Amino acid sequence: MRESQVARIRAFFRQLNRFMLLLWRLGLGRSMAGPRTGYVMVLTTTGRRSGQRRLAPLNFAEEGTSVYCLAGFGKRTHWLLNMQADPKCELWLPDGRRLHGHGSLVTDERLRIEMTRKILVRAGFATKVAEPGLDPL
Repeated sequence: MRESQVARIRAFFRQLNRFMLLLWRLGLGRSMAGPRTGYVMVLTTTGRRSGQRRLAPLNFAEEGTSVYCLAGFGKRTHWLLNMQADPKCELWLPDGRRLHGHGSLVTDERLRIEMTRKILVRAGFATKVAEPGLDPL
């Protein structure tokens, strides 16, 4: 994918994320979750430079007692950099749960592939926008 395409997709998701956070703040997070729209949680981290609370709506999947999400734009993803600086985080799940925990990178390759696929299946339209032609099923 060319850099200009990546920039357009990033800009689209930046605007979409602002809208998603507004819906969450209005208490509509639960109503947005579904196979077409995707299953979205809000990840709260601490800004690595500002020290302020930062919110990021992310597609996710659960496995056992763990919740997994993807850094869609790789190692430069802001929430990932924040989490690496301070792994404490909070998750707002669409079923109303608020979880506190510590984030970490998945290092097991088999688990990483399995959870990536599961998240992409649950991401609804976001997978089609970010990766046209990709069929995670």
